[in-house]
Amino acid sequence: MPNHSDLETLLAPFQPALGPYRERFAVSPVGDGTELIPAAALLERPTLSAAVERARQVYQAPDLRVAASLWNKHYNAALLPGVLSAMTLLGVSVNAAIANTSIVLRDGLPIALWVHDVADVGVYPHRLPRPSHCFRREHQRVPDLQRAVLAGLVNGHLELVIDRLHSLARVPREILWGNAGNLCADLYDRIAACSEVGEAAAEDRRALLELPASAAMVGPNPLYRSVRYEQAEDSSLTRANRVRRTCCLRYRLPDSDPCYVCPLLTSTERAALVKQCVVA
Repeated sequence: MPNHSDLETLLAPFQPALGPYRERFAVSPVGDGTELIPAAALLERPTLSAAVERARQVYQAPDLRVAASLWNKHYNAALLPGVLSAMTLLGVSVNAAIANTSIVLRDGLPIALWVHDVADVGVYPHRLPRPSHCFRREHQRVPDLQRAVLAGLVNGHLELVIDRLHSLARVPREILWGNAGNLCADLYDRIAACSEVGEAAAEDRRALLELPASAAMVGPNPLYRSVRYEQAEDSSLTRANRVRRTCCLRYRLPDSDPCYVCPLLTSTERAALVKQCVVA
């Protein structure tokens, strides 16, 4: 049966391509300067309120809605990349339901995911880069793999946290789901650049972002069309630019402007920002 180090070893060759989403699986519960909190504890209002207040202090956010959205972005970056990367790059189904996870914090903000029990993870062997005998369960089809991952990750975890954040800070659910959808789109843009996993990336991206009702989730897909892509008029930009459906509110921070995926920008403004990022 697999352990945390097995997952780390299997994902290691792909880490450079993941950019800012690399190494989001914690291979030990705590390290220097970090602390661990059960994810389910964040469903308790006092615990979640304290977490959002920490984000408000760090970012000097003008109100609770902005702080909640920014904290949510940190949470998504801790929760989603490792689980989704394992599904797409390895064909491995990690149980990320909220009761089976804890969140690693540094300076009070989420940075990584600790999965309590990985002994019973399943595998779709056609995606596994090399044979491994540590998995005792096999998925026969891609939809089975997707359902095993996304029902727990989206409905059994992310949806619960988003509902609590909405209740606490009155930040619209559309903004919070937009945060998650934008991260997923960025992650899959990066994964798709790995030519050997292009088909898997397209299959999983479709289930996450492009179907109004995905068989892998319960009910309507809250991530559906959370981003779109527009072709820049500037011919020097060869790739279409990603645009969120909803703004994350970061522009309301002191001395901040909309980012290049913000829907508040015009196409011309977005292209100018994208060119700055490319040059940088």
